[in-house]
Amino acid sequence: MNVGPLLLPTTAFYLLLFVAAFGLVLRLTVSAAMLRRQLWDISWFGLVIGLLVARLIFVIRFHDAFNHPLEWFDIRDGGFEVELGVIAGLGYVLIKTLRHKRIFSRLMRASLLTLMVAAPVTVLTYPTPIATELPNLVYEDLQGQGFSLQQLAGKPVVINLWATWCPPCRREMPAFHQAQQDNPEVAFVLINQGEPNAAVSEYLEQLGLDFKIMLTDPFSQAAKHFGAYGTPTTLFYDRDGKLIHKRVGSLSHASLSANLDKIK
Repeated sequence: MNVGPLLLPTTAFYLLLFVAAFGLVLRLTVSAAMLRRQLWDISWFGLVIGLLVARLIFVIRFHDAFNHPLEWFDIRDGGFEVELGVIAGLGYVLIKTLRHKRIFSRLMRASLLTLMVAAPVTVLTYPTPIATELPNLVYEDLQGQGFSLQQLAGKPVVINLWATWCPPCRREMPAFHQAQQDNPEVAFVLINQGEPNAAVSEYLEQLGLDFKIMLTDPFSQAAKHFGAYGTPTTLFYDRDGKLIHKRVGSLSHASLSANLDKIK
């Protein structure tokens, strides 16, 4: 989701939208400053607890995929156990409000009004869904030979759109290289965006990376085909060619492993 010069993951954008809408609803509908502050604090702590629990459980689940403890805190990889985080956040809010009918009723009313405000914006701005089937597209490899994505039918497929000038792309490249070695049953397809073959080959040689399927897209047409709003973008297809997940932004060893589990 493009916000001016910024590229935000869709989930993060709408989370910020709902937080802002909730704050606006509280300001307009709750006149008592102390009550408004209580409602905001409870909701805010519920959100924080939900995010912390979602990240913590993800880290515990995929602890073997983290190379250093500092990576536990790098949430740029999008690694969260969302469902369990939601349960934890809502549980905190309910514990804090159920014993106080006035606070609970005001919070429920504010939440419903927030949905009424934010839902139309979400519907109008949500990115257009891309095709959910593995497309029948042909790109050239680094030797100039054509490669059809339909050759991969029947396999789990991971498609990554990247560029050498993109820092998040460079950051996640070792994770893809390792995943390719660890998951031979999965086809990893990397499609470079808008750069000449020589520049791509030189970059990979400098890093000592060897990918089985490295394709080029000199006119960056793949971004349109795959609904990519920025690089890197990674798409995960199962064995039936169904799109299971699309990730805009870098992936770590852990978050890449989590998404591979969904398609194998």
